[in-house]
Amino acid sequence: MFSHILNFFKKYFKNSSRDTIASPEGHAGGRDRRIVTILSIALIIVVGLAFYFWNQTRVLTSTSISGGNDLSQSEIEGLISKVGTLMFLPSDEVPTLATVSDPEKLKDQPFFAQAKVGDKVLIYAKSQKAILYDPVANKIVNVAPINLGGQSGTIP
Repeated sequence: MFSHILNFFKKYFKNSSRDTIASPEGHAGGRDRRIVTILSIALIIVVGLAFYFWNQTRVLTSTSISGGNDLSQSEIEGLISKVGTLMFLPSDEVPTLATVSDPEKLKDQPFFAQAKVGDKVLIYAKSQKAILYDPVANKIVNVAPINLGGQSGTIP
């Protein structure tokens, strides 16, 4: 396979000084150059699109509100123990954690009315409970039941 590609490029560069005179193999030199040009443009477009989508995915994952992506396991356990000193927590499950990064987008939801940037949300799916915790003030801001309609949970 590699030898076929190598032979193609040898023929291309060998016939590059000729116009559209047919080569001994019967291929036109101009047609070969057009094919290489089209393939080169297509490759540049594909690589550019791949980089664009890779970059968008990287940006979205670094700025999204996600459960514990930026916290280590010891930090998660420390957070649960701090909240556990302020109230009784379900002991039969591990919560999903999220960090509030833009409280303005959440202001229309009563649960997040007093939320600030950096506040943590502990979501207990089996117990159907959500806890909004302020780690700076070491206070629980809000606790609410959650409604699990099917597979996804919503906070009222």
